[in-house]
Amino acid sequence: SSALSRMIDLGMEGVQLSEVVEKAEDAADAYGRANARHLQVETLFKLARLHIHHDDRCESARVLGKIHMLGQELGVQDRIRVASEIASLCQEIGFHRKLAFYLRHLSGLYRDIFQQTAAHRLTLLASRYYGLDSLVEHVAVMEGAKSVSGNKKLSQWKQLQKLIVSELLQYANELNEPRRA
Repeated sequence: SSALSRMIDLGMEGVQLSEVVEKAEDAADAYGRANARHLQVETLFKLARLHIHHDDRCESARVLGKIHMLGQELGVQDRIRVASEIASLCQEIGFHRKLAFYLRHLSGLYRDIFQQTAAHRLTLLASRYYGLDSLVEHVAVMEGAKSVSGNKKLSQWKQLQKLIVSELLQYANELNEPRRA
């Protein structure tokens, strides 16, 4: 595996991309069988970066999704690190909706560890990718959602916007409440 890391880190002169990808996937699988999740995740991050380097955004996104699933088996601090790195790579490849998804996921993780300020800021950051660029728009969406709340045909996009705004309001309220024991 150290040879694989060197090929990925230092370049692949004379080595076929498909060969490196195959070896990286084999190494990740071997780490998985050995229950070495951290090494499996790190190997897959290297593979995702390799795909990004070769402008294969879709394959990179597939690997990032796999990393996300594996990351669920880690402790909360490691899940935060994994989700942060995935979000960063999604931004790098221009997958803004995926970035927003991971920012919201991060927000939930921070909320779980009673970091409401971080949770609020991450949700607010994600909101711009959901078409909620200003507080004025937040209020307009909430008022609009209230007036059509009985409408079964409310678009999924509007429902998601309403959910984001509700989360922001909830986090803001929690910031003002004393911490519960």
